[in-house]
Amino acid sequence: QIIYNSLSCDLNLFKKVSLELKQNTYPKNFLFIGRFVPVKGLDLLMDAWTQISNKKGWTLTLIGDGEQKENYKNIAGVTIKDFMAQTELIKEMEQAGCFILPSIFEPWALVIHEAAAAGLPVIATNVCGAAPHFVISGYNGYQVEPNAKSIQFAMEKIMDLNSGQLIQFSKNSKKLAESITPELGAAQLMSILNKA
Repeated sequence: QIIYNSLSCDLNLFKKVSLELKQNTYPKNFLFIGRFVPVKGLDLLMDAWTQISNKKGWTLTLIGDGEQKENYKNIAGVTIKDFMAQTELIKEMEQAGCFILPSIFEPWALVIHEAAAAGLPVIATNVCGAAPHFVISGYNGYQVEPNAKSIQFAMEKIMDLNSGQLIQFSKNSKKLAESITPELGAAQLMSILNKA
């Protein structure tokens, strides 16, 4: 028995991120949230970031903890912050322009759902289980191959979008986030239990 829609973020919490402030001045900041470990693909992200010669005012914020954290502390345009509670993450998402997850292996990645619910455009590698559900290339972000060139290309495409286009991507993310909810997961579970 397969329980569909069982992995949902706290949709009501992350939906609180408003797009209103971003419509005036869209934040030019890529955001990564996760563990600083090899499987998260941060080396690929750093390679992509450093290869972009004209960053057009964009910066990169990395949030989390892990063995590789010290590796990225002296890279221009990169800010590193410690792991934080979800209520604090919401504040970071309000100041972010695009979420990015460069993982080389990821069975699901709930953080993609959280970012979409918060109205962030999303760049995610196509090995992330959640990517097909919450990322449509050219609609609300880009699904990419887990390599530096593909990640760089997607970041540059985001950088080329104007504020109006980025806001539309943001709105589209919020729509996609509604495709899986805690209520749907609970209903699927109950339907299976009722058949037993």
